[in-house]
Amino acid sequence: DGSKIFIDGFDSNKNYGFVKAYIVKELFYDECIVPNTEEIGNGSCYGIDPYISLDCGYDGEDCGIPKALPGLPDCLLSNPSFLGDGACNEFLPFNSKECNFDNGDCAEPTAVEGYLNCFVSNPEWIGNGRCDQGFPYNSFDCGFDGGDCSLP
Repeated sequence: DGSKIFIDGFDSNKNYGFVKAYIVKELFYDECIVPNTEEIGNGSCYGIDPYISLDCGYDGEDCGIPKALPGLPDCLLSNPSFLGDGACNEFLPFNSKECNFDNGDCAEPTAVEGYLNCFVSNPEWIGNGRCDQGFPYNSFDCGFDGGDCSLP
């Protein structure tokens, strides 16, 4: 929205005062909504959505800008090494139609009975007595893993 922050001070080494203006959106990720804010800009790429979104500055610039992959032009990843590695990465963007459901490592997500907008690869995990922290299991749409996880 163009909001600015102004910081003033005095440089005693050079003996002069100063005022610096910063655009708020360049300093803070005000549109970035993540469960673990300490992961943003901590020096390590937390390469899953929503951390690797434009709103989160691609994990506070810890991750590179996502790029399309050969053969999967709509699959945008900053670290493709986990794609098709033999283990299902349940989280987005890996487990998506665009990324061929982790390039075949995950089953195509299906609807979960009783949760209209909950689509997961392992519906039997919903409400099984164990909290599956990852999205989409631990989300509003999936009833916070069918009640297995605490409300945020």
